[in-house]
Amino acid sequence: MTTITFNKEIFQAAWPKSLEPTASKKVANFVWNALCATVLLPIGVARVLNHWIIRPIIIENFIETGIKRHKGHKFENKPISFKMANGQTIKGTFLQGVSHGNKLIILSCGSGQWCEKTGRHPALLESGASILAINNPGVGTSKSYPGIDGLDIHKSFGLATFSAFELATQTKLNGGKRKFHEKNILFYGYSLGGAAATIGAGYVEETYGEKAKTTDGKEIKPVEVKLINDRSFNNLNKLAIARILQIKNTPFQALKFAKKISKCITFFIPNFLIRISVYSTTFLAGLRLDPETAFKKLKTEKKCIIFSKKDPIIPYKGGSLFKSIKDSKKICTGIKLDDGYDHLKTFEGEAKNTTLKCIQDFLGLSKTKSSNLNMADT
Repeated sequence: MTTITFNKEIFQAAWPKSLEPTASKKVANFVWNALCATVLLPIGVARVLNHWIIRPIIIENFIETGIKRHKGHKFENKPISFKMANGQTIKGTFLQGVSHGNKLIILSCGSGQWCEKTGRHPALLESGASILAINNPGVGTSKSYPGIDGLDIHKSFGLATFSAFELATQTKLNGGKRKFHEKNILFYGYSLGGAAATIGAGYVEETYGEKAKTTDGKEIKPVEVKLINDRSFNNLNKLAIARILQIKNTPFQALKFAKKISKCITFFIPNFLIRISVYSTTFLAGLRLDPETAFKKLKTEKKCIIFSKKDPIIPYKGGSLFKSIKDSKKICTGIKLDDGYDHLKTFEGEAKNTTLKCIQDFLGLSKTKSSNLNMADT
């Protein structure tokens, strides 16, 4: 693959259908912020602390540490920059596909595998399709963290992916030759990027998923989104609780007589307190990231979740998006990784080939069908 530069004029995306500012939304937002700062003082204080202290210290420090840790592992390219509808700048990388340059994979990167490290995704590179890899707000070298300008984290992450779709379909990314057609675009999100890709795919589907007519009366076919969610989580609250409850080898485990008491002390009471604290903090600070709900709303059949039951960062019980979707009886395709794969291991061998076949199927790069893939039961 080769790289190109796209920075002559910075592109600014439009708003998705559900996020488009209206007079009523602006009034409601103003009233809510006013209440938070006055009548609902605790919420106002929590949001101020979150905006001026928690995010800058934690997120920006994490970014600086990540840059030092990954120094020397960047792709040789000049970055792409474009703006979301709220004016925030998103940084990314565009790689021109060799054998299927008219097909595009929009890669929403995780907090540790940024657009500068696209080589960490061999299945995507070997597909022959073009790749637009983006760093979401607060990820990679971007100093712009999510949840500002009237958007919470959930909307901000989804808007980044939606904006990348707008960029690909409205500008000539493909070597300056043509725009990418909607049917030739696949959303792929890894880890935290999986949440962004899932929410963004939902915005695309609700905005372009219905039949419409142009000014000259021609009918526009609805867009069928295609999504692969790679080792991501179900919900920020649920993930936090699942991680906190990963407590093993308590001192009471060897005592049969105290087993019930120990369970109450070490699990049920902390579980209750943790839930109260997590949800109240989320409400007070306005934190929300819920890809599970977004995934369940997707009408498309071309959606897949890659997961590992041995993932130490995204616990299968409590934190896995695939398990939540499976338990809800929603239909989806799952690719189960071998036990040797954790959250960070790069795909190789069978895992890479299976993921590649799924990409080929969704984008129509081969005659491979989903039913032939080595997929988990749903």
